[in-house]
Amino acid sequence: MRSCLRWGRVALFSLAALALAAGPLAAAAAAEPAAGGPRTTAARPLDLSYIPRQAVLAVVVHPGQLLAAPEFAMFPVEVVGAQLMELAAIDARQVEQVIVLANATTLSAQPSAAAIVRFSQPYDRQAVLANLAPESEEVAVGDARFYKSANGTSLFMPDDRTLVLGVESDLRAMVSAKDVASPLVERLRKIDTSKPASAVATLSPLREELLSMITDLPPLPPPLHEVIRLPEHLAAVHLQVALGADGGLRLELEGYDEPSAAAMAKMLDNAIQLGEQLIDAQIAALEQRGAPATEVAGMQYARRMMRLLLSQIDRRQQGDRLVIDVKGEAAVTTATTGVLAALLLPAVQAAREAARRSQSSNNLKQIGLAFYNFHDVYAKLPASTYDKDGKPLLSWRVHILPFVEEKQLYDQFHLDEPWDSPHNIKLVEQMPAAYQNPNLADENRTGKTVYLAPTGEAALFKAGKPAPGFRDITDGTSNTIMVVEARREKAVVWTKPDDLKLDPAKPLAGLEGARTGGFNALFCDGSVRLIANGIDVEVLRRLFNPRDGKPVGGF
Repeated sequence: MRSCLRWGRVALFSLAALALAAGPLAAAAAAEPAAGGPRTTAARPLDLSYIPRQAVLAVVVHPGQLLAAPEFAMFPVEVVGAQLMELAAIDARQVEQVIVLANATTLSAQPSAAAIVRFSQPYDRQAVLANLAPESEEVAVGDARFYKSANGTSLFMPDDRTLVLGVESDLRAMVSAKDVASPLVERLRKIDTSKPASAVATLSPLREELLSMITDLPPLPPPLHEVIRLPEHLAAVHLQVALGADGGLRLELEGYDEPSAAAMAKMLDNAIQLGEQLIDAQIAALEQRGAPATEVAGMQYARRMMRLLLSQIDRRQQGDRLVIDVKGEAAVTTATTGVLAALLLPAVQAAREAARRSQSSNNLKQIGLAFYNFHDVYAKLPASTYDKDGKPLLSWRVHILPFVEEKQLYDQFHLDEPWDSPHNIKLVEQMPAAYQNPNLADENRTGKTVYLAPTGEAALFKAGKPAPGFRDITDGTSNTIMVVEARREKAVVWTKPDDLKLDPAKPLAGLEGARTGGFNALFCDGSVRLIANGIDVEVLRRLFNPRDGKPVGGF
């Protein structure tokens, strides 16, 4: 499931990148061409340099063709183009070709995205470097050099008309990639990518892993038995977007052979039939329970739109491929809706992330208030408990339950038993809302939390040692971190005496990227602040240490 979510995010990123390339670049149609750069609608031949072996998805955009397309006339291009110049020092009108890549070697690995941008005119390399990779360091790969930034972005500028962006591991492979023989590159060489926008994804390198995932799936309803066998037949996916009077969308599902293409055609027909049956069943259920007329009408509209779109789709098999064409107005509507959705996606995601960050901050504030109330009662801060032999019993999160309005749950624990005793283990599933991170639904369901107390000799808490008090914080409560929001992989069972073991040499370990831009930290004065990923490690070490005599003034 997590692999699917990760790949879903990469797919959405690629769609957004396609839109962001199409939007500001395409909509400069109303603008004058850049000096010395006459506008052209001819697609530049596809240069496959810098596409690494691990790339499995490529989205190719030719902005020159999009510039003249009336379909994009209503995009807010002036605003987006100005933002692109402000944030990246890139003139959208000079971008000639964009290739967005998704790279991965396995489905279980975290996929990454990269981009190759080619310009019609020399761009300002120093300005782009200063905006996209500030405070960067040079990294050598053979005779080439790329720039690694503290913000995670790496840039390779082989010449003044080419820009390659990605994470460091991708850049190392892309810098040295030349005439790579891979399933994706071979398909890019063979298919027509001269249309305004194209996408190619190859599944063959991941086929065995996909088939293994299918084997491990729980039993599915009979109508889905055939559909989930798709990876057995699907080798690659090609998508093309054409504009103008003869425009449309073409989707090609490439099979391993002709029988595979025939099997996919049958799957598609069955899936369409199943979709219609599900909508009809939903309408019948709404009518049976007397649902409001607007709900029924909404489903009826969905059924009508689906049938209308299907009537304008041409499906046919050509050898080892299943070709799906959407022509004319239906294609324009589909493409415009998709691109608009992609343009809105970053704003929607930003709004959701802001809401989740606020919720997480409120959770930490509630924990901080509980720490203060606990200290008022016991004259010390809460800490995890151990028996006389040093065996872990229960976490501090259990001991502050009465102070987070969970006294009834606290009374159910056997405090002299370990967290995983036959009795206490049953209470794990009742994790309070204050410990549930709004970004981690799977962990919340399994009773795991990422709200951890940093522990170690250079931290406020020390595992197995007596609990400290506020009197022990000699550097000041506003300068000392008490609890952090850690990364997903650091999640622990909330009742278990397990926290973040602080490595003074790498104080960001387990924290960097826990949230967009950084991680939330609860300070000993009760405040919650977002610590940036690029924070100086020495400053962070001092913030964790409550009594090193080096308070971080003004932080």
